[in-house]
Amino acid sequence: YSEVSLASGKQHLVRMSLSTFEARLDPHRFLRVHRSTIINFDFLARAEPAGGGRMLAHLVNNETVSVSRAGAKRLRDFLV
Repeated sequence: YSEVSLASGKQHLVRMSLSTFEARLDPHRFLRVHRSTIINFDFLARAEPAGGGRMLAHLVNNETVSVSRAGAKRLRDFLV
């Protein structure tokens, strides 16, 4: 199962692995930033270093998401 959070604040549980779900998303708008998290760039407010090569992604809905070292590299590559 994967949990999907919508901009409206609603959350849905879908019967699909995160990897399968990721494969169906537009790679120009969505990025897997952690083994358990995919973010939509339309809702990324800012990102900041969190030490040890990790980052914190701040979303427009005031949520903060931890970004792994590998996810931080992908995020930097995507933004540049």
